[in-house]
Amino acid sequence: SVYLIGGSVSNSGVITSPQGEVILAAGQTVTLADTATPGVTVDVTGSAGNVTNLGTITAEAGRIGVAAGLITNSGVINASSVVREGGRIFLRASGNLTTTTSSSISADGTKGGNVTLYAANAAFIDGDVSAVGAPGQGGFVDTSGLKRLDVVKVPKVGTGGTWLIDPHDLEVVANNTNNTESSFDGCSSYAVTSTDSGATISAATISNQLSNGVNVSLTTGDSDGVGGNITVSANITKTGGTDSTLTLNSANNISIRANIISESGRLGLTLNSGYVQSSQESFSEARI
Repeated sequence: SVYLIGGSVSNSGVITSPQGEVILAAGQTVTLADTATPGVTVDVTGSAGNVTNLGTITAEAGRIGVAAGLITNSGVINASSVVREGGRIFLRASGNLTTTTSSSISADGTKGGNVTLYAANAAFIDGDVSAVGAPGQGGFVDTSGLKRLDVVKVPKVGTGGTWLIDPHDLEVVANNTNNTESSFDGCSSYAVTSTDSGATISAATISNQLSNGVNVSLTTGDSDGVGGNITVSANITKTGGTDSTLTLNSANNISIRANIISESGRLGLTLNSGYVQSSQESFSEARI
């Protein structure tokens, strides 16, 4: 196990812990507990600091966690394995989370691993994110920004896996083009785009994932169940034959103003309004 803990933490080198765990945590008080199986709990209290990763962190089939007020990743975070199930990775910020164009975060394996990218305020997620497994053994990727969420590239989850998208409010639209004047990098189209009133995702992005056998979960609101609406304003159409599920978890209202259909294979649909996230999903507890 490798722990880097302080008021602020920066890695520009190479950290390797095969099948082990690597934790980078910054805050006034940082508590690690239950480091045995099934994992570790990281509790950051007081004035949370900054964690920056410019280097390479590798824990083959292991666990990698980052917890701080502000998190920036421009390097490589890798918990993948070619002979085992992919590992678990979390980046949890009590403020803002940024992954840049050069960021690479992966937990691939014989069965896809688990990647959680979470910010209690704003999350801007660029670069590559992957949790791919064997066919039908895809992993789990959580992209959450409770006040603002921008995701440049669609994460690679794999057939049978799940992609969770969690902003404050979310609308499914026909075309998802962001305001380049207010965007982080001037890119004209993101997978998920923030607006003044919430976030938008294109129906085509969701349809493509469902058609490829990826389960999609749209979740809104924070851990206290405050705010959060989901509006479907454009048709979602599954065209691939592999079964998949679309889940809408809204802390407030769900408005369906367009069609949700499958032209090939089974499409499960789950709608939960008044949804309240569990306390373990809050930023102060980061579990891997």
